[in-house]
Amino acid sequence: MIWTQSFICFLGWIGFGFWLRTRSELVASNIKRVAREKQVIWSGLAMIGGALILIASLFLVGAIGGMTRDGLTWWGWILVFAGGLGFTYFQVVAALSMVILLQPERRAETPASRETSEQKESESN
Repeated sequence: MIWTQSFICFLGWIGFGFWLRTRSELVASNIKRVAREKQVIWSGLAMIGGALILIASLFLVGAIGGMTRDGLTWWGWILVFAGGLGFTYFQVVAALSMVILLQPERRAETPASRETSEQKESESN
């Protein structure tokens, strides 16, 4: 039974990822409204936070008896599925945010970095 439950969850998570892909422009426009410095922090937090949500949901299922010899209980199954959806969402947001950060027009928003000592030496010669 656990394999059937796992497979159904997996299909739901993959389907949710494809659905998010169709909404990527909306998600990207929300991300682009955030200042670059905050976007860097939030993308890292989303990456780690998604994993923490998934691990916490699995831990909670195990800790409060959501797993039986025959598989997951109905509420344990819902909790695992919801944790996986949270994981999928935050991973998509983090990845999209990192891609946006690497776009040339977003990189131009940051102040120019200081010259290295090698660049200064080459200019003086």
